[in-house]
Amino acid sequence: MDTLTTPTTSFAIPQYLVYEEINGKPIYYKGYEEVLAQQKKMDDIMGCGTLQFLLIGTLLKWLYRTLPDNTYRIATNEAGLHLSKGNNIAGDILIFDWLALSKIDHNTTEYAQLMPRVMIEVDTKAAVADFYTDPNYYLKKTNLLLRAGVEQVIWILSDSQMILVATLNEDWKLVSWKRSVTLIDGYSFCLNELIKNDELNIELSED
Repeated sequence: MDTLTTPTTSFAIPQYLVYEEINGKPIYYKGYEEVLAQQKKMDDIMGCGTLQFLLIGTLLKWLYRTLPDNTYRIATNEAGLHLSKGNNIAGDILIFDWLALSKIDHNTTEYAQLMPRVMIEVDTKAAVADFYTDPNYYLKKTNLLLRAGVEQVIWILSDSQMILVATLNEDWKLVSWKRSVTLIDGYSFCLNELIKNDELNIELSED
């Protein structure tokens, strides 16, 4: 059996294939097995697919247009967060309180230790179905972020066209893209409407 692809020897997998770290366990990039088998290059698995980058772009367009930049600051490009020892998280869209963010060192290249108020994820680049990872990846990551001080975690799920909204001290909600989602401070969006307004050629569910 290949020593690089067995659960008992996952330590042999190169560090550059690690996407995140949760509870001290590495979470690998989706497609890392193909890289190990030399069927793909690292660059092939690190980027977003067309659907994902269009959805992220549409959400960012709405956020930049809607949220005042003297109150909030938006981070993207797989912005990294250091939650605690053994917990290093990446996110598609992070919404920070600008007053708090303005007070920290902006020259550092380390992962941010200041928590955003909101994290929005569009699907995931993590190999969540892999035996190396925790099968409860979404649950673990969301709970870690909420416990670390993030007020709201939102998952945009493209396969099911559903949105998981986890807000601190509230029941989690799972709604369709057709429903409005309310962010912190009362800002809300309907993903289906944003997609239509941007004239994206995405087939939307009629359910």
